[in-house]
Amino acid sequence: MADQALVAEILNEVVDDVLQNGLVADPSWESYGLAAEVMDDGSTIQAAYLYSGDDPPRSASGVRQSFSLVELREASRGDDGETWDVFVMKIHRPSGQAATKFVSGAETAEWSLLPDNDARLAESLRARQEDFDKPIT
Repeated sequence: MADQALVAEILNEVVDDVLQNGLVADPSWESYGLAAEVMDDGSTIQAAYLYSGDDPPRSASGVRQSFSLVELREASRGDDGETWDVFVMKIHRPSGQAATKFVSGAETAEWSLLPDNDARLAESLRARQEDFDKPIT
């Protein structure tokens, strides 16, 4: 069973990593979205975007300390070894809220980091108020 305290600690590290990666000093964004996959060899694939109102998304930096994503995947692993395929995180700057989601199975296609999915993924990662009222869907 996943150690929820450890998962929460690592999630805080991931949020801090992203914010300290230049976002705190940049006043031009309202929300941030990240999708990340961790490969079996420990490498990561990440897509991140900044949003301001209804303006088009801008590419952003992902998690610098990518080993945090590897640790997160291991810490959230289920009893029978199952784990997520894609990690999704959204940050809403005005409210100071962050929302996360672990995606696996059939739902993974919606959050695919393949190049042919870039435009749709960028819009899916745009923070909406309902993302912070309940789990991201």
